[in-house]
Amino acid sequence: MKTVAAVGLVCALLVGAVSAQEDGPVTSRLAEMFLLAPVALSELIDGGGEASYFDFDAARAVYPDVDPFDLEGPIFALASASTIAGDLYQAETVDMRGAIGIGLDDIAQAMYFGRPPAILKVLKGEFDAEAVRAALQAYGLAEAEGEGGQFVFCNPESCAEGMAQNIQARNPGNPFGGNIGRLETVILIESDEPRADLLIASPGEDLARMTAARAQMSELEPVDLSLMQAAGLFTSYDPQAELVMAGVFNAGLTLGLDDAPADTIVPEFVGFAGIATKAGMQHTLAGFIFDQDANVGGLPALLDSRLALQAVNGQRTYGEIFADAGLIVGTWTLVLLDDAQGLLLPMMVQAEVLLNDGPRLIYRMIAQRDFGWLLPVLD
Repeated sequence: MKTVAAVGLVCALLVGAVSAQEDGPVTSRLAEMFLLAPVALSELIDGGGEASYFDFDAARAVYPDVDPFDLEGPIFALASASTIAGDLYQAETVDMRGAIGIGLDDIAQAMYFGRPPAILKVLKGEFDAEAVRAALQAYGLAEAEGEGGQFVFCNPESCAEGMAQNIQARNPGNPFGGNIGRLETVILIESDEPRADLLIASPGEDLARMTAARAQMSELEPVDLSLMQAAGLFTSYDPQAELVMAGVFNAGLTLGLDDAPADTIVPEFVGFAGIATKAGMQHTLAGFIFDQDANVGGLPALLDSRLALQAVNGQRTYGEIFADAGLIVGTWTLVLLDDAQGLLLPMMVQAEVLLNDGPRLIYRMIAQRDFGWLLPVLD
């Protein structure tokens, strides 16, 4: 399949890259959440983990008249393709407010990253401290000592017991380990800024406390500079669009067959998939972030050829699947960052209805590791 050129979009990507390098790190709601990570995301998602980000307030702004629980609506469709948003929706349908003292309407942004048991969940929004305290204590957590301005709640046995599981105490209404009956360490930090309170949860006490301490620093330097640059570029390709969802994963290995020619192998990479919306029009941006010294010059043409491969399930190529979903596929663009390389693919949904499966398709194809389309092309 021949990809359709999206010259304006590519130019915006290149301009965003130059701006990011000249003016310092680009700030965005996504980048601000990435900054809270106390260790490199690549470390937390090593060996098969992922990062999942969802901006509930952005989704509400784009679709102000949509019921978030309309199963045929765009907000629910986007959330169902996001790990963290899906978990929160499930908890809300059971009784999240009863379990942890907040509801879905209270949450502005959410991020999940890691690989069990090294998991971290961060919720940002407007949280009632007394309601959270009452709910968590009634649920079985005990208040523990925290730094100034922190409310810390732990397994009553000790904060170190946050990884303990008790299937008999399973409660899907608790998004912080409730599915396996876990009492994770939960830390609440109130903010003077609107919708900027934080709920930080992890089965590991150290990870939760490190994140909380980092969140209270006056100035934050990125732990993983390449991902921060990618996040800035990610959010700059269309300044008028709201970024609703993003995902990050570490491939963890070099893709390709052992006996494949060198020019058909994709180097080890970190993958991105994001969805931005503007006035009901959805855009998808997929990307791969490589080390500076990786040999990636031939990858755009290689990946174009792989889009022409048949999907693992079905008789169509991935290019045909995208076309059937109403996607205009742009041109792969290689962008140099300060200490990395970014290979980005913009797409735009062409549909008369608000909801389209194209963005979910590319997100799931990347995040759920359907790598059939990335297998080497061998004669």
